[in-house]
Amino acid sequence: MFKKLILFFVLILITCLVGYWAKDLFFSLSSAHRATMITILGSIIAVCFTHSFTKSREIQSRHFGKKTEAYETIFEIVFDQLQKAKMHSGGTKKDQAKQLLSIIEAKKKIMIWGSPKVIQRFNEMETASILQDSKNASFYCFGKLFEEIRRDLGHNDTSLKDGELMSLIILPEDKDKVKEQFRIQKDKRQLQA
Repeated sequence: MFKKLILFFVLILITCLVGYWAKDLFFSLSSAHRATMITILGSIIAVCFTHSFTKSREIQSRHFGKKTEAYETIFEIVFDQLQKAKMHSGGTKKDQAKQLLSIIEAKKKIMIWGSPKVIQRFNEMETASILQDSKNASFYCFGKLFEEIRRDLGHNDTSLKDGELMSLIILPEDKDKVKEQFRIQKDKRQLQA
């Protein structure tokens, strides 16, 4: 950290010195040469910005397929758990071992391809599931994880209300109850912050 700070100040000092020298050089040139110099500098800045932006988009494009695969694994695990919960069945030991392997595989993929926010939301969801403070808190964390996954994949869900995404996977008669629980959980989290 200290080395980065020193390097930062050295770069600022060098930039100031070069800028002072360039200012003197710039004003000693004729107006035609100044216009040429401004055009060249503008072109260089535009090329650098475009290259940086293109490189960033290229990296995002390469990661998109892997992220999608990792996130699909998470969705499959969650939906399997919900289906077993609805059927009031924990499954056989073989099923539980298979599910544990699936969770480990999903964690590996998230560690590599998940955004920082998705990783944080996954940890919150897992903690809520382990602590089992309440089904509502756990459900809320699942919902926030799904929202973050969708955001990371490029979806704009700002028009969705809290709990609306998760209400897709519950029974119609429970939708209002879930939305109310989302509001309560959101209020609790805001009070804690």
